[in-house]
Amino acid sequence: MSDLARSYTNRLSHVPMHRNNLPITSLLSYINEHYQTITLEELAEQFHYSTRTISNFIQRETGKTFRETLQNYRLVHACQYLSKTDISLNDLPELVGYSQRSTFERAFKEYFHCTPAQYRKNHQSYG
Repeated sequence: MSDLARSYTNRLSHVPMHRNNLPITSLLSYINEHYQTITLEELAEQFHYSTRTISNFIQRETGKTFRETLQNYRLVHACQYLSKTDISLNDLPELVGYSQRSTFERAFKEYFHCTPAQYRKNHQSYG
């Protein structure tokens, strides 16, 4: 899954953002490092842009909204936890930034077409 995240980041353009010549990779790296708690408002503040400017830039450069981008990072990290650790399925959603297990499981199933438990069973590389 780390290859998936790296591939996703590498595919993206390195086109600079208007004023500060901010490459999309800087934004994505920041999102990846803070995926558990980051909000669009915090990202905009961190890079000194309006939320609208940051949102539009991410959409233009990745083809995905901030929310979709954030969800992708959270789910990629969830896959790493599922395949490489024995963290409880009850604890995992909060660990990757979801406040409710049902929301996490719904997003996970929609994205990977299986439940987190099924994913773990098919991709375990620990124990």
